[in-house]
Amino acid sequence: MSLTDNHGNITRTLTKPCPVHRYFFFQAHGNGKHRQGILGGNMANLLKFEVGLMYENMKGIYEVISIDDDSMLIRWKDGNEIVTTVDLQSRIIERMTREKESEKQEKDEKQQKRKEHKKKGSAGFSGFKSADFKDTSKDTDWRRQDNIGSAVIKQLRTGRTAFSSRAILRQPEVHWMDGKRHNRQGSNYGIGFFARVDQKSLYYGIHIQRSAADRRDELEGWNPFKIWLARKENENWLKQIVVAHDLIIHDASMKSFTHDITVHDKDWELKSDKIQNKIESLSSFLAALSDSRQIDLRIQKVTSKEETLAKGENIVEEISTLFNRLMPLYELASVPVDAK
Repeated sequence: MSLTDNHGNITRTLTKPCPVHRYFFFQAHGNGKHRQGILGGNMANLLKFEVGLMYENMKGIYEVISIDDDSMLIRWKDGNEIVTTVDLQSRIIERMTREKESEKQEKDEKQQKRKEHKKKGSAGFSGFKSADFKDTSKDTDWRRQDNIGSAVIKQLRTGRTAFSSRAILRQPEVHWMDGKRHNRQGSNYGIGFFARVDQKSLYYGIHIQRSAADRRDELEGWNPFKIWLARKENENWLKQIVVAHDLIIHDASMKSFTHDITVHDKDWELKSDKIQNKIESLSSFLAALSDSRQIDLRIQKVTSKEETLAKGENIVEEISTLFNRLMPLYELASVPVDAK
């Protein structure tokens, strides 16, 4: 079978259709303008190729040079030519159109999911859920910055600190502190506010950490706190807050002391099983601890799971209220000793 060009000249003798591979979405081009291919239905029966029109596939824009029954010669801009069949090209266009439509549908679905996720996240904190109370952070949303993180920050009262929140890696815990301190101190030492859950309770308050491995925290948390606490009026102020908010003082690392410190009859008290040991001075007690041991001091409020769930989103106000009461301690102890 012979093919002829637009001038009637024989261009090539057809022996068998040449294979065509990997085509993009079909477009026809004519008279300097794109003419869109037919979409939907049985395109093999609807599409009509015309000599002189330009079409586009993966290899680029090509021109139909000649058509002879069910065969046609096509040429790309680089001069490359192939002989193919009308039926094959129609089926290629039909297949690639379906793929294009499928890609568009998938893209639209992803965009819709992102919108739904963003809408869900922007709803903010609406209270803890029962499933949040566990010893891991898996499958929880409450630690997010656009959840309890920002909800608490909006209610903090401070004139000089721009707070940010950070979820602690693989822990059901969030820290709040000056955004600049986040970048400088990390989460393993220093000072900041926190909220944490386990299977039974919610814990929130202020933490002051000393790392046995890195003494830098002594300049940004522990030492400033000890200097502040050494003044009698400051220790009395802290004692009043512990009583007013029913707080406990706890070493979360369990490496410097293992029992909670509370206030009983205006005195500090270390609870050891059924024995209560009076502490004359909290400052002296902490100063006597070994300097070589890690400590994660937590001045915290503890509320049960049931009580926390019952409060709903109002728990944010209670958390923020305590943070604001403890803000003077944070602002003084978060300043490095050598910066005072």
